[in-house]
Amino acid sequence: MAVPTSGSISMLGLKNEARYGNYSAGTAMDSTDRSINLDKLSGLVNAAFNGAGGIVGSWDNTNNLNSSQPHAMSEFRGAAKDDDSGDP
Repeated sequence: MAVPTSGSISMLGLKNEARYGNYSAGTAMDSTDRSINLDKLSGLVNAAFNGAGGIVGSWDNTNNLNSSQPHAMSEFRGAAKDDDSGDP
């Protein structure tokens, strides 16, 4: 399930998309997420482009993302990992 194209976006939702390929998975941030920087926008952007720590793979749709800082949550609109497995 992709990041919403309109409405509010949450860091938890972005983390869930990165980790599980499901924006609405609803799992809380844990120490593993923090260790691969999924609690920071820069870490989420890096994970979307490159994967992270062998725990998450890169995303299939990163159309609005760019590598320029500062990052904005709006860059993630419509982005999707498209993988519900939770594996890299």
